[in-house]
Amino acid sequence: MDDALKLRESLRKLERILGMLDKTQASCCGTNLSQCQALVEIGRRDGLTVNGLADILMLDKSTTSRIIQYLVDQNWVIRSENAEDRRIQEVSLTSSGLTQYETIEASMNDFYQKVFTNIVPSQRESLVENIAELVSAIEKIKMDNYFPCL
Repeated sequence: MDDALKLRESLRKLERILGMLDKTQASCCGTNLSQCQALVEIGRRDGLTVNGLADILMLDKSTTSRIIQYLVDQNWVIRSENAEDRRIQEVSLTSSGLTQYETIEASMNDFYQKVFTNIVPSQRESLVENIAELVSAIEKIKMDNYFPCL
């Protein structure tokens, strides 16, 4: 098997593992995966707009609006108009949303810290650099609108 196929198979397996982890993590806070990811992205950024969140999550605006409405209904997020342009909707966490966000972040940080301790110390730095390089390469191809069938 050539190296590109080995990479593909390793990434497919990693996607499944991380997908299951995300689903498990999301169910812990009573949301689906998209809602959980939205909550985390809103928590990581001040002044995030609905369109900005849609771009980050790679979802259309209407889907993102429905996700935000669920988070608003749970009293985790508030939606407000931009002070300079009322057509722009911004989203931010409420105090209970901040608690949810911090719980998710702490749990995920703990998980990845445990993963990191299971990697040979001399390989940790290069692994992080290689993953960053891989993400960059995939983003370059994505920008060319090349989305292969998995």
